[in-house]
Amino acid sequence: MGTLRRQSLALTALTLIVFMVISIAVSRHWIERSMREFETRDASRSLQQVNQALQSHMLNLRKQARDYAVWNATYDFMQNHDSTYIGENYSSEIFSNIDSDYLIILRTDGTPEVLLQHIPDNGSGRLQRLLAPDALCIEVIKQLASYSSSDKLQFSGSILWFNNKPYQYGYSSILNNQGAGPARGLLVYVRELSPARLHVLTEMTEEAFLLRPPQSKQLQSKTHIEGEQIVSTGIFRDTDKRVVAEIEIRKERPLKSQINTVKNIININSLMLTLLALASVYYLFDRVVLQKIEKLVQSISNIRTQQGGHARVALQANSDIDRISTEVNNLLDNLAESHAQLQFEALHDHLTGLGNRKFFLQQIERACSDCRSGIQENFYVFLLDLDAFKDINDMYGHLAGDQVIKTIADRLAHSASHIDLPIRIGGDEFALIARPKQ
Repeated sequence: MGTLRRQSLALTALTLIVFMVISIAVSRHWIERSMREFETRDASRSLQQVNQALQSHMLNLRKQARDYAVWNATYDFMQNHDSTYIGENYSSEIFSNIDSDYLIILRTDGTPEVLLQHIPDNGSGRLQRLLAPDALCIEVIKQLASYSSSDKLQFSGSILWFNNKPYQYGYSSILNNQGAGPARGLLVYVRELSPARLHVLTEMTEEAFLLRPPQSKQLQSKTHIEGEQIVSTGIFRDTDKRVVAEIEIRKERPLKSQINTVKNIININSLMLTLLALASVYYLFDRVVLQKIEKLVQSISNIRTQQGGHARVALQANSDIDRISTEVNNLLDNLAESHAQLQFEALHDHLTGLGNRKFFLQQIERACSDCRSGIQENFYVFLLDLDAFKDINDMYGHLAGDQVIKTIADRLAHSASHIDLPIRIGGDEFALIARPKQ
């Protein structure tokens, strides 16, 4: 092999290898960045969902305080101090339904008129009337001292940190049935956000979260990746827009295995592509170009030595070059199919093939955006839950339960119109997003 052939083949092969290495690095970086962005958006939506659940929990307590405060019976009690008011209107069952630990009724001067504590005791618990405020009640009263004497309507909910434990409270001015005054004090419900209550919220949102005192009032919501975990942190504001807590969600990266799979696919396909390209370069450049140059030189030399002869240079055409494009397209098609399959699995339930919870949240967001932009006027969301589904699993096994889930999914899919979106939220819960025909 001549010097020209060796140098040309070595330089071409080196250039191709360097190009392939850069392409692999860029492709892996782009794929991983795309999936990281997807995981970050998913974690941000989870944080928003937890925040909304806590807000709803707090607003419910505020509503209960208003229902009992804006009421003639309470309004009259603050004037005539009828001793039968407490016994007739408050019981352990009522506290259990409200999910409250304390009832505090404050006079306009900020002193307590009534202090009731709900103490869990075997069944529904019992009520205890406090003769003097305990440490927690004193802290709550301090928080509300400036509101009890106000003639303006006070109606709010917030979180108080006491002994490093979070307590929700909701309060309202005491007015008559028409919401008129003058206000005769405040009625306050207080509940501890105990581990059991936080666990209920965790089950409701399907997201484990940590609630802690705010470290800074300037904290902004942020999501980042720490090793194999994705961490999302945000602030929680009360009904007066004050920062009263921080929420942190920390969980394993949901697309970790998919990222590794995509990386392996890129490595294997890139290796195959590199080997194929090297072989093709050698075949085309060496045999089609360089070898023919040598044959041409040899033929010219022979012609020169055979003066007056009839020697000619014979060049043969090569029709196999099209195979390179075919192989490259096949490899790219495989990679595109693998990427599309990963995207499908991330947004669909593996048992029924319906959209999953992430798909549900994505479509809700899209439908809301369409309504805001005027593309459509409204849409409907139907939530379906199977009663006694656990009994099927317990009596006939999980295979039978899976078959029931798939049957329900098939019927839901066949019953929906072509513009409706049947979704399996999780377990035995389904949803249907229906858009009216335009």
